[in-house]
Order: sequence, then structure tokens, then C-alpha cells
Amino acid sequence: MTAKYKIIFFLPIALIIFLVLKMILPTPNLNDSYRDYCWVKKTHSTEQFNILAIGDSRIYKGVNPTYLLDVNSEFNAVNLGYSSAGYSKEYLSFVSKRIKEKGKRVILCGVTPYSFTPEALKNEHYSSFHDKNTTEVYKMLYLSGYLKSFPRYSPEEIWDYFTDALITHLYHNDFKENGWVESYKIPFDSTAGLRPYRINFIDNTADKNAEKEYLKWVKDISAEGIKIVGFRPPSTLAMEELEDSLSGFNYSNFINEFKQMGGIWLTFSLKDYKSYDGSHLHYESANKFTENLAQKIEKYIK
Repeated sequence: MTAKYKIIFFLPIALIIFLVLKMILPTPNLNDSYRDYCWVKKTHSTEQFNILAIGDSRIYKGVNPTYLLDVNSEFNAVNLGYSSAGYSKEYLSFVSKRIKEKGKRVILCGVTPYSFTPEALKNEHYSSFHDKNTTEVYKMLYLSGYLKSFPRYSPEEIWDYFTDALITHLYHNDFKENGWVESYKIPFDSTAGLRPYRINFIDNTADKNAEKEYLKWVKDISAEGIKIVGFRPPSTLAMEELEDSLSGFNYSNFINEFKQMGGIWLTFSLKDYKSYDGSHLHYESANKFTENLAQKIEKYIK
């Protein structure tokens, strides 16, 4: 049998095997192509929204736009959070372009002490997608968009599924087109994030000038009739105590100035939510938090 006929013979068999596996296997823990598609779409889309959720990974894993609005709402919402995002001029300019020019408009700002540190202000994650050339963007938007139906499974995932093996370690991230990431970890460890954050604040404390520039942005945007709603994304008490002691960021002073600039500050109870690593919310708590957030901003969009 020639190579040509071998290909013709085995191709249908491979296709059948793929379709069978596709039907029986669960969603993979990480769909690389679809992840890239979601990040590029978030960054390079020109679509504008009534409600934006902005901030770092506690936002993109903690605020699900689906729960911000009623099913039949005339408004739309998106999550524009990035890993280790800082409130730099570049990021705020990007945000300003994505809010609708008229009508009811709300920007939800998740403010963490890390948001104003020099490292966060570099916005390396945001820039890694913003700075891609036209060819890369096109490839990720269109090719990766199609490849989302053909996710890559790790050998461990397939083995665990067919052997019913007990899963002892797993980091699950399911990316959504609305900018949210459904996330959780096994094993659950609410102290895991403490050590990295202690390191993060070494020679990297809040920049007062960055705070002032952000507050000026709040004032300018508020003057346009846009509601700026700030809050501290829920984590854990231990994490909040660590951040307050090492970051150089004073929440009390910041909140007072934020309100003076026209911002609206919301508070939430930590006991209502669960963090799988001490920093990020388990996706079930993220949905619950978003529902609570939606209730508090309802009066601004009706």
C-alpha cells in the first residue's frame, strides 16, 4: 500500500477516534488556543460597553459579566482585567476607549494595593497582547477561534479520566469571551498566595504619583456622567493584613480621596466568599460576589 493510500485509509479512522474522544472526554483543564483568542479579543476589540470591570487577576477571575445584568437587559458588560494589572495611564486610556459614549455607564474598579506598585504599572500582561502585530492578532482572532473546538489534552488528563484516578493536583482555568475566567485549584489552600505577595512588595511599594494620576482620571471620567465604582476585591483576612502592612498603600486615605473625586466606594464581607489560594475567588464565590456587586450597582443602570 502506497503512502498516499495509507493516508486515505487511516484518515477516516483517525477522524472517528477523534470524534469519539470529543464526545466522551470532559472539557480540558486549559484550552491554549481559546485562551489566546480570548485575550486578544479582549485587548483588540473596539466594541464598547455600558459596564466595564477593570483591575488585576482578582477581577478577571472574580467578576463574571454574565451576572452583572439581567438576561433581558438592554445593556452589555465585559471584564477587562489582566494579570498584575496596574492603573497606569496606558491602561486607563485603553479602558476609557471601551466605555460607551452615551447612556447609562459604570466602570467597576477593583483596587488592590498592588495596583499602584511600579511592577504592576508596567502592565506586562496587558502589553504582551496589546503590542502584537497585525498578523499575530489576525491569526489568534481567527485561527485560534476555530481551534477552540480542538483543544489539547494532556496525557495525564486522559489517563485520569479513563482510570477514574483521584485528582490530587489541578489548576483549572476556563476562559470566557466576556473576559472572565472560571478558576479553581486542587488542593484548596487559602494560604498559598501569602509567600509570593511578601516577595512582591520587596522594594515595590505603592507609588503616590500613580495614585494621584488615577484619582484625577476618576474625577475626569465622573465629570462625563460615568459612574466610577471602586471596591477591594475579596481575598482573605490574612492577605488583606499582609497587603496593608507591606504595600505602603493607605486604603482609608485613598477611599476618602476617591469619593471626593466623584467615585462611589463599596464594601463587601470576606466571610461570604472563598479563595482557593488566598488571593483569587473560587468560581462559585466569583459568581456569588458578582451577583452581590450587581445588586449594589443596580440603581446606577436603571
